[in-house]
Amino acid sequence: MKHGFARKQDKNHTEIVMAFRKCGYSVLDLKNLAGGAPDIAVFHGPRFIGLFEIKTETGKLNERQMKWREEWTGPKPAIIRSIDEVLQISTLRRSEKWTKRTT
Repeated sequence: MKHGFARKQDKNHTEIVMAFRKCGYSVLDLKNLAGGAPDIAVFHGPRFIGLFEIKTETGKLNERQMKWREEWTGPKPAIIRSIDEVLQISTLRRSEKWTKRTT
């Protein structure tokens, strides 16, 4: 995959990264990779949670991002648009842990 210079950042990028961090996640910011790579990789401790492409409410994948997804053989990045979606992910992760403890 070809990598270029830094790309522009979505308006909600910082607030979504901060929301993940406030929920106890580690965030690796990938926005400067360019070439269509996702914006962030999220971890909880040593556990990989996922790759995320941050978009505004009306934002769409551009051509480079679609091409990157086609070529990438790993887990596909989820599109995340709001702090509410971060909270949904965090709530789901907690309920999964709870289910594992009680079964």
